Amino acid sequence: MQTIYIMVGVPGAGKTTFTKKYLSHAVYLGTDNIRKELYGRELTLRGRKRVRRILYDRMKEALSTGNDIVIDCTNITRRRRKALLDKLPSGIRAAAIYLDTPLMTALKNNRRRKRHVPMIGICMMYQTLSEPSETEGFAKIYKIHGDMEEKHIMKQLYRYRKETY
Repeated sequence: MQTIYIMVGVPGAGKTTFTKKYLSHAVYLGTDNIRKELYGRELTLRGRKRVRRILYDRMKEALSTGNDIVIDCTNITRRRRKALLDKLPSGIRAAAIYLDTPLMTALKNNRRRKRHVPMIGICMMYQTLSEPSETEGFAKIYKIHGDMEEKHIMKQLYRYRKETY
């Protein structure tokens, strides 16, 4: 069964790194890339509605190919995740991948990036962060801790992908 993986976590949590390492089979869609295409930079507050509309259009197009897809953006609130889930056609399985990263780790990771999200922004998002729940409509939720061993992560993802085919 076709799956959409929805990443959940504050900036610096490791969402993009995780998707590249563990979800390379899926079509990648990220709001940072869309902002860069439109405005020349990943970090801008301009055109949020436009960016979301383009993300939804690309999601619909990617789903029509039959491939799994991954949505790489913060998705820290139930409202934001609901907006994504409401756009899914029936028959698509949704899995949340929640990177439960300590605030200090996210801030440290942010300092290592080429582009830095303002520290106050990360702290505010951390306060707003709502852990995803199956009541939102997810078929599966992976809660990934920073200290989780790679073989454990791989085993969980492999088991889930096997169940869906």
